[in-house]
Amino acid sequence: MAFEKSMRNRSLPASFASALAILLAAGAAHAAATDIKVTGKIKGFDKAQQVGTIAVEVGKKDGKKGEGHASFMNGYFTFADAFKKLDDTYDFNWINVVRKETGEASGLFSKTPNMDPESEDTNPHYYTEAEWITNNKFGDRTLHEDRKFSQFIDFPKQPKERGFDFTTFLILQDHNKFVLDGKKQFLVMAGWEWNYQGDDKFDGDELPNNGVSTFGKEVTVNKTVMDLIAEALKNGKDDRFKDWTALDSFTMVPAPGSAILTGFGSLLIVSRRRR
Repeated sequence: MAFEKSMRNRSLPASFASALAILLAAGAAHAAATDIKVTGKIKGFDKAQQVGTIAVEVGKKDGKKGEGHASFMNGYFTFADAFKKLDDTYDFNWINVVRKETGEASGLFSKTPNMDPESEDTNPHYYTEAEWITNNKFGDRTLHEDRKFSQFIDFPKQPKERGFDFTTFLILQDHNKFVLDGKKQFLVMAGWEWNYQGDDKFDGDELPNNGVSTFGKEVTVNKTVMDLIAEALKNGKDDRFKDWTALDSFTMVPAPGSAILTGFGSLLIVSRRRR
């Protein structure tokens, strides 16, 4: 979360890494504020299937005890066993929409709603291509592991006069490409609202003094949500996101040779792979 560039903190004191190590270790247990079911259409199934779950975790105020810190927000998506092979064909990535700023203007966004970050590149995704594809890192933290997990990580640092209302979404894209079905589009799968309020000691090393993030509610992907995302894409500075489209419906096609169990225990083998 570089203060000048975006709502994400890219350069953290060493104390942050040690305090968050337990929480962010791949496969570690996560104390969830809520669990969000992620469903989607899959070729060969008549009904939408639950492909996984997002565990949403909010930081604790007592950060010195290794429990995170009060501005920490994490969405930790894990696959249902029957559908983890979808990860061979698609990436389960993230977008973060800032719905509005409260209090003093931060200068981070030309207008709201908008995509967070707005000014790093021309992709609306929360992570850059280098972070997601080339390095698979956010700082020293692994973002995703094949057939296991994908995670959203944010820990804002802002002064007390500033606050933000966010909605974070798990999205679907082609494997190792920031597109879906070869087009500048992504599927919106699930999400939640949260807000952040800054602290007057935001630039210090004391973990409790970086402001507070608060979980709001799970959101239903409906017309209201899709209109919000469309407006956020439209509001990007210099029309940087103008060619992007968000989808609320898309049929996932597993890779050839990827066996996925149906509800009746039979095997579905599909003949096409999207890459």
